[in-house]
Amino acid sequence: MFKKTLDYSLGKIMLVILVYSLIGIVCFALIPKAFMPKVDERRFVLNVTMPPDTPLEITNSTSKRIEKLIAGYPEIKELSVSVGSTGDDSGVASIESLGTYQARIIGGLKNEGMSTDELVADISNEIRKWNIKGIETEFMTQQGLFGSGIGAVSGLMIEVRGSDLSVLKKSADEIRSIMEGMSQFYGIKLDPPDEVPELRLVIDRERASLFGLSTQDISAMTPLAAIKDYVATKLKRKDDKMDIRVRMRSEDRDSLYKVMEMTAYSPWGMTIQLKQISQENFVKTLPVIKRIEGERTYLLSANVKGNFTKAVASIQEILNSRYNSDKVHCIISGEMLAMKEALTQVSFALVVGVIIIFMILASEFESLFQPIIVMTAVPLGIVGAVFVLFITGQSINSISMLGFIMLVGNVVNISILLVDRFNIMCDKEREKVGGNRIF
Repeated sequence: MFKKTLDYSLGKIMLVILVYSLIGIVCFALIPKAFMPKVDERRFVLNVTMPPDTPLEITNSTSKRIEKLIAGYPEIKELSVSVGSTGDDSGVASIESLGTYQARIIGGLKNEGMSTDELVADISNEIRKWNIKGIETEFMTQQGLFGSGIGAVSGLMIEVRGSDLSVLKKSADEIRSIMEGMSQFYGIKLDPPDEVPELRLVIDRERASLFGLSTQDISAMTPLAAIKDYVATKLKRKDDKMDIRVRMRSEDRDSLYKVMEMTAYSPWGMTIQLKQISQENFVKTLPVIKRIEGERTYLLSANVKGNFTKAVASIQEILNSRYNSDKVHCIISGEMLAMKEALTQVSFALVVGVIIIFMILASEFESLFQPIIVMTAVPLGIVGAVFVLFITGQSINSISMLGFIMLVGNVVNISILLVDRFNIMCDKEREKVGGNRIF
């Protein structure tokens, strides 16, 4: 049976190669692409962001509600919750600062049950059903093969670029609403977020200078101590150093009127109230304005559920049709950008490797035809590898591309042995009957 199949294939070799190549192309188009292979570490991080003017008590109650929801899943092994934090850079780890409107939940999962992606997608859908105004949830999962910590960059990043912030904000909100209506995306986050309320003090510089005060003196002596705090000095006990922070009592700073009655001390020995040398007003402003390559930018990040390539293609089609103009244009980055760069670099290395191998074989065989015979096995071997990835349900990523490069070396080695054996047999046959080598 095998001999008959082999004879038939050799008799119609071009047709067999054509069908084989078409199968490889179809499999390559259907295989999902990724930057790194996914490894479920059974851990996730949930960042919860409320509107910036949300009190700590509301943020805490919301985080408790989410914690109760997550704890109800049988897959949950452990939970850690942080609500608001001033941050800490001491020790072996750095704790990121969280505002009073922010919370972070870190969860560890048992080995059995739903995968991490399935679990966080389900949690995200449940939180969305609550219809909490202004809440933003961002899930991060440690799924990279060589990841080194809790959390990873969201798989999909969309850069909304332009010059007019109002147009960018409107476009970013529209894209976010579209993505929220698509089942492939969850944990969608907009950066920078909405405008935050800000107390702005306009210092009367001329009046302040009459008392010997500068703007820096006023800001260091009054608002920081009243609203936040400042480090007055440090306490040292043996090898430990602790900050001594100064802050006004809550009853002395619970209204703007009391804050404006704060006193600043002039170097000339005079005591001046803050309201005597400044004018206060509340404004709303962006916490930060991001720029990429000189353009103002809003960043939309999201996790992807299911086929990453199909999800990117679906949102790319929408962006190309609606949001590519002189005022605003969108660029997909994140894992997709890293994947494209990796595939480009590895493909370049593969082409260079094939060229170098051909040059070495040409000098070794002292022929240009035999190296071509050897190299024809390379694309056929790669098609076979792609077919195996398709059958096993694996993705094409940077690791599998490195495997392709190694495969080229193995295929070439086997082909060299076969061609060399063919040459030996031809030489022996020529010695028997006389004549020249076939090629």
